[in-house]
Amino acid sequence: MNEQLAKLTSILGEIKGRNLFLCIEDLVENGVDLARFSDTDLKPERQNLTQYLAAWFKYIGMSEAQCLRWLLEDYMDELHRISQSSLSRIRHSTTSNIKYIFHSNVKFTCECENNPYKAACARDCILYDEMAEIERSKREAAKVVNYIVNEPVMTEKLKKLQKKEKTRAQLNEAMEVAEKLLKEGMTKVQILAVLHERGYTTSRENKFTYNSFLTCLAQVRAKTDIPPKKKYREQLEEALKIGRLCVEEKGMTSSQVASFLNGRGYKTIVGKDFTVNYLVRNLKGCTTAATQIRAKYSTQFNEAMEVADKLLKEEGMTKVQVVSLLNERGYKTKTGISISYKVFSNEWTLYNKKR
Repeated sequence: MNEQLAKLTSILGEIKGRNLFLCIEDLVENGVDLARFSDTDLKPERQNLTQYLAAWFKYIGMSEAQCLRWLLEDYMDELHRISQSSLSRIRHSTTSNIKYIFHSNVKFTCECENNPYKAACARDCILYDEMAEIERSKREAAKVVNYIVNEPVMTEKLKKLQKKEKTRAQLNEAMEVAEKLLKEGMTKVQILAVLHERGYTTSRENKFTYNSFLTCLAQVRAKTDIPPKKKYREQLEEALKIGRLCVEEKGMTSSQVASFLNGRGYKTIVGKDFTVNYLVRNLKGCTTAATQIRAKYSTQFNEAMEVADKLLKEEGMTKVQVVSLLNERGYKTKTGISISYKVFSNEWTLYNKKR
């Protein structure tokens, strides 16, 4: 047993040590084994590995401080090995990533055999069935969304918009792959071969030539310097067109439209996810739906506040623990979405003022 694994085992203790799943043990003891990746595979990024481990710490009930201490003191060498950043920058980034995981609704999902680090996995793992069910649910949800988009009664106009969206998405994905491979030292000619092998095409669905590849790469790089409002204005107009079609022709609620648009990467004018309130202000026909949603969820949200009051005052739980527990029990905000730490804190303040 190496030093990092020994220290982690001592922190966990006998009970929580049973939750040292095979994939985590492999990453702690052996690190990210780059030999398991082919030349064309995307190598894991340090930030993603940090969040993966932090989500596991949170999942088994360890504290944010324990997670931060172990990563900074015992796992820094591995994070530095797979990164090109300085140690000081890695420490700062690690602190930010852990804070994000512990103060958000991000849940640990190992992805079983398909985990992005090619870490060890076994079907007799105590977590396997739970994680496999999560992956199955993701696939089913994708099928539902695909049905909504591709059902036969869809108008030609919506089909064209969806086709344009699909080609743009895969082009952006191709350029992201190209940027990562460039950072790993591959030449542009080699990257072009990788794009051909993976089936990526231009926005007109043609095979990349060397010149078209350079043009697309330059265009994507130029967009990174565009001010946020200008950057998102064009795609916002397209998103609202799709949203109107969803409301008028599909009869979808504002909550469904928001999920539909966010799932496809659309953003508001300032680059944020769509919310029910935003759609109510900008789409006709959503006001009634929003009112119905608030009426539906207000009662159960008040009940959630009463539960939180008991957990905080009588059982001594922290706000982070309470938010996690409320979401596990299926409580929603007044607009029907998962309860975030920020929303809970604001509503908790208002709740105490009313009492």
